[in-house]
Amino acid sequence: MVGSGLLWQVAADLDLMVRSEELEAVTQTENDSLVRHVERGLHAFRGELFIVARHPATQRLYDGSTSDERDEAAEIFRLMAEEIPTITQVRYLNARGDEIVRVDRRSGEVIRVSDLALQNKADRYYFTDTMALEPGDLYVSPLDLNVDNGVIEEPWVPTIRMATPVAAADGTPAGIVILNFNAGPILDAFDMGNEEGQRHHMLLNRDGYWLAGVPTDQLFGNMFPDGRTLAAENPELWQTVEQSEPGVVSRDGAIYAYETVAPHPREMVSDWTPHHLVTDSALVVLTGHTVLHRIGPLAPGSGTIAVAGVLVLGLVAWIWSGTIVSRRRAVEAEEQARSQLIRSEKMASLGSLVAGIAHELNTPIGNAVTIGSTMADQIRICDEEVASGKLRKSTIVQTIDHLKEGTEIMLRGLSRAADLIGQFKQIAVDQSGEQRRSFALDPYLQEVAASIQFTVKHRQAKLSVDAASGATLDSFPGPLSQVVINLVTNAFTHGFPDDEPGTVSVGARMAGGKAVVTVTDTGCGIPPSAQDKIFDPFYSTRLGAGGAGLGLSIVHGIVTDVLGGTIHVESAPGRATVFTLNIPTKAPAERHQKKDPHHVG
Repeated sequence: MVGSGLLWQVAADLDLMVRSEELEAVTQTENDSLVRHVERGLHAFRGELFIVARHPATQRLYDGSTSDERDEAAEIFRLMAEEIPTITQVRYLNARGDEIVRVDRRSGEVIRVSDLALQNKADRYYFTDTMALEPGDLYVSPLDLNVDNGVIEEPWVPTIRMATPVAAADGTPAGIVILNFNAGPILDAFDMGNEEGQRHHMLLNRDGYWLAGVPTDQLFGNMFPDGRTLAAENPELWQTVEQSEPGVVSRDGAIYAYETVAPHPREMVSDWTPHHLVTDSALVVLTGHTVLHRIGPLAPGSGTIAVAGVLVLGLVAWIWSGTIVSRRRAVEAEEQARSQLIRSEKMASLGSLVAGIAHELNTPIGNAVTIGSTMADQIRICDEEVASGKLRKSTIVQTIDHLKEGTEIMLRGLSRAADLIGQFKQIAVDQSGEQRRSFALDPYLQEVAASIQFTVKHRQAKLSVDAASGATLDSFPGPLSQVVINLVTNAFTHGFPDDEPGTVSVGARMAGGKAVVTVTDTGCGIPPSAQDKIFDPFYSTRLGAGGAGLGLSIVHGIVTDVLGGTIHVESAPGRATVFTLNIPTKAPAERHQKKDPHHVG
């Protein structure tokens, strides 16, 4: 009986070890996806703040500004809030902390707050901290619940405040521009996929208070008496999360992946990068997966030799059958996890495109708004002279010149915006589904490259397209775009890890009746030892450092299962890396279902 108990213990330990390794990779991948989601949200908020702060109507707001100037700024604030639903409040505060212009979103409607209802905020932390900065600097508040007149707003509005100082014409501090953003869309992602007792996606502040991913009575404990914290309920885990670099840790029968996110996201440096950033709003993304506990050894007991022998044989048979069942369940769980991760990767890719295109549109649209305001000022001057009967020829000439110049600039900017939207529209539609259609390969690859060009424009390595296949495919453009985006992103990330100069090129040609698509980079190359494993799930040279080991596995699955083609890589250290896709011009009628080589049944 003792021997049989030890045999069962060994089998249970081996099964637990295999499951733990698989869960570590899955947990890390899910956590990385949530980190990117939070970073994209914070990045979008920053861009919207600086558009408002740099608008001429905002710059004209100072002590003694006229009623017309305040009206003009209020209209700009209102239009901005109506266009961007995450904005819940736009305010300009003077150097004494008085609200001069304020626009609120209330019950879905954007309204200007009357002058009588404006408040003084000189004692609020966000005002004093922002006034200590220089124009162009950025202040980011902690993520908490919105408070108005000293009372927490109902229903709750999770809020992040971003602010920047504004200087008067003589350079003296004039006040601050502050935007409140509804962080609800960021937090909602942490409730998706949570399973009681199995999977937990959590967002916490720097003090260990839960902001998302737990029952409501545990949320935002920092704003209520006796609020609960992870720091108090699991101090050992919190100490690891708080004091360690991003990583994976096992605690109390669960595997946790964790990372701290600052409001200055990695790899998102742009024209909106502030000169200086002040914040105490660091957020912690934490993902946990429960590991099945092992069953303890069977206690020895008395009995005859025959009974013991029968029990040993029965136990061996049971362990063998249990191993088969366990393996089958593991395969099913792996397939389910892989399917979920593919969907997450697709939506993360689409989310990056959305955030990027929104940022790119900020510039032409912001310029158009600014120029439109300037043109309105010039027309107002002309109107005043007409009304007074003192219209001068110089005013007419100046107005016409300004209108001509402004119209040309606006048309160029809006044409650029229209081009961006056109490039993005079809890619977004294709990526959100897997609709089959006929499409020209070469221009489609140009559109895909254009849609991701902005994400790499600050890199030293440059992206180019040389597509001259002349092919028309009856296939799935969405999955194809995901493959190309993954390969290009992979090339920049792994081919040029230290942002070295070079090129990443996408090519297309016809050969043997098939379309051949290549993604080539002149980066550091791939070691021979890695090339045999490069398409394996969860294999990555950067696991735990932003690499989940799923990108190329997903690419391989899409190319072979969906597009009906093949993919292979040629590379060596210090030489160009070439990924080659051979795709039939007509995709298979049905998606192939690959069987796991270890499948039992």
